Amino acid sequence: MDSNKTDCFTFFIERPHIREGTQVGTTVKLWIPKVNTDKVYIYHRDGPDGCLGIVPLNYSDIVVSHLVDGLDYDARIVELTDNTCKIKCRLSSREETEHRKKEYKASIRKELTKTYNPQKPITLMIATKNKSTVKKGDKLVIEFNELDSYVQNVHVQSCQWHIKFLNQTGKTVGIFENDKSTIQRVLKAHFNSYLFNVEVLDVAKERSTAWKGYLVELVIKPYKNNNMMST
Repeated sequence: MDSNKTDCFTFFIERPHIREGTQVGTTVKLWIPKVNTDKVYIYHRDGPDGCLGIVPLNYSDIVVSHLVDGLDYDARIVELTDNTCKIKCRLSSREETEHRKKEYKASIRKELTKTYNPQKPITLMIATKNKSTVKKGDKLVIEFNELDSYVQNVHVQSCQWHIKFLNQTGKTVGIFENDKSTIQRVLKAHFNSYLFNVEVLDVAKERSTAWKGYLVELVIKPYKNNNMMST
C-alpha cells in the first residue's frame, strides 16, 4: 500500500459476540494470530472478552499487510443491532502513524514523570502457577525497568506494559498485565521516587482455569523513604 494513502472502508459482522456496554462509537481491536494469518479477528478494545467477529475476506489481505507493518488504524462500531454489527475501519498512512506514535510516546513520558502523590493503596490480582510459591502475609518486590523501556513499549493501539512481582529471594511469583490504568498508577509513583510495601492478602485454595494458576490478591502501599529525603 502506498505510504501516503489512507484507506477507509465499512463492513458488516453477522451474529456478532456483543457484550454488555457495547454501543455505537465503541472502538475495536484488530488482531492476527501467529498461524492462519489470512484471518483478522476483531476484539473489544480493552481486552479479549470473546471475539466480536472476523473481518470479511475481501478486506483481510489489506488489513493483514497493514498490521504486519505495524501501522495505525481506527476501527469502531457505527451501527449495531441484535444480529449485525457495522464497523468502519480507517487505515492510517505510514507518515501519519509515525507522527502519532511520536506524539503519543512524548505524552506517555510526560504522564509518567509528572508530579504524582498517590493517596490510596492499590489492590490487584495476579496468578501464580504453584500454590506453594506464596502465602498470605508474604512481602513481595516489584521489578522495574528504565523509563525509556516503558515509553518504547507503548503503542497507540495497545500497551505492552506489565508488572513483575518477585519474592524476597528474587523468584518470580506472578505477572500483572492487561490493565494499563493500574500499571500506570504504579509506574507514576515509582518515577516520583516512591517505594512500595507489597503484601499478599489472600491466595485462592482452588486453581483458576481462567487465570491458569492460583489467584493471589495483593495490596500495594506507596510510601516515601523519609531517611533519603532528609539527607
